[in-house]
Amino acid sequence: MTVVVQDNGIGVPEAQRARLFERFFRAHTAEPSRVSAIEGTGLGLSIVRETVQALGGRVGVEFPAEGTVFTFTLPCRRAAD
Repeated sequence: MTVVVQDNGIGVPEAQRARLFERFFRAHTAEPSRVSAIEGTGLGLSIVRETVQALGGRVGVEFPAEGTVFTFTLPCRRAAD
């Protein structure tokens, strides 16, 4: 099963994309004037990645011209298994 979520937010600066799934990392803190009202701890994506990987799945991210596209894939199991 694959789930796709498209975010239409401010995007992620290219220089910070490699750190996107790190605990407590918030990409937008480098430009506070653009995101002063955005709250968060920087844990959400790291929790998603750890949970999906623990279930045998994979997490991915793409950066189109606007926003961000996140995907996660989980293995499917039959009821008999």
